[in-house]
Amino acid sequence: MLTCPRIGQRVVLHYNQRLAQSGAVPHHGKVGTVVVRTTRGKPRNHGIRLDDGTLVVVPCGNLRPAVESAEKSRTAPCITV
Repeated sequence: MLTCPRIGQRVVLHYNQRLAQSGAVPHHGKVGTVVVRTTRGKPRNHGIRLDDGTLVVVPCGNLRPAVESAEKSRTAPCITV
C-alpha cells in the first residue's frame, strides 16, 4: 500500500475482493500514473491518470506500486537447468 506516492509514479488500483467482484469499482487492477497528490488533511485522495487517459480520484489506501517488468522486480528470474 502506498500512502505517499510521488507524482509520476506508476501505481495499480487495488480494492478489496468483495468490492472488486461486485463491480462497484470498475477501475480495480488498472495501472496508471500519479498526477495529483495530497500531503496533509483528510480525506487523502490522489489523482491517477489511467493508461487509457481517464483521470480518477483514488483513496491512498487503494494504491499499490506497479511492477513494470521482470528487470525492475526485486526478485531474480527463476532459471532451470
